Amino acid sequence: MLIPHTLFMAPVFAMIALTFFAVLKMGNKRTSSITAREVKIKDIALSEQAWSDEVKKISNAYASQMQLPLVFYTVAGFYLILDKADLPALILSWAFVATRYIHFYIHTTSNHVPKRFMAFVAGIVVLICLWLWLAFRLYALGQ
Repeated sequence: MLIPHTLFMAPVFAMIALTFFAVLKMGNKRTSSITAREVKIKDIALSEQAWSDEVKKISNAYASQMQLPLVFYTVAGFYLILDKADLPALILSWAFVATRYIHFYIHTTSNHVPKRFMAFVAGIVVLICLWLWLAFRLYALGQ
């Protein structure tokens, strides 16, 4: 059973919201660091090395939103273009978004690498399932 495109777009908007939150958090952290004279602009003009570990952590979390989520946006677009958005795809989409929020939270707080890696792997598994479900819908079911 197909679902309305507007409903299917909700996890996409949630993913975009996380990306905007991340870039704003990064900008705020960097600006605060410069204002507090923790780093000089000339020291970061050509390299990220001079930023504090805290700023690097936020920056890396933001950069992560420019990687795996692009594959999610692509598959979401195919679901919409091909008119294949259904309940399993919606559930998988929300599951992927949840893994990204968890990954971002871990990345910007404890930055515990094993936990962060588990969230990352969970996101990959969900994303693979989302792609496989689309392929199944297209080729096995012929819908």
